[in-house]
Amino acid sequence: MDNEIFNQLKSLIIEMRGRYKIELTRDTQLERDLKITGDDALEFFEEFGKRFDIDTEDLELSEYFAPEGSFSLYKLIFTGKETKKKVITLGHLEKAIALGKLDGNVLGD
Repeated sequence: MDNEIFNQLKSLIIEMRGRYKIELTRDTQLERDLKITGDDALEFFEEFGKRFDIDTEDLELSEYFAPEGSFSLYKLIFTGKETKKKVITLGHLEKAIALGKLDGNVLGD
């Protein structure tokens, strides 16, 4: 992929979320690695869509991100079941920018 696009994506992450101690790579997962959940995911994808002219209206965030707070931990403790979410990586977002769309094909659903 295009390093310029990836660098613009990393700049957006840093601008919205600050710097991370980990290196941002194409395999970096938004929820697991960047700790983006709930309302933060909504705000991120609103800005992502505006910045890169990507329609994110059909993206069902609850399939990819846990709600704010410790609901997932609560469920694990009391039911013994961890809520598995689909994964979005920076590589997926880079591909979406290059293609001009974010859908199941881009995300590998």
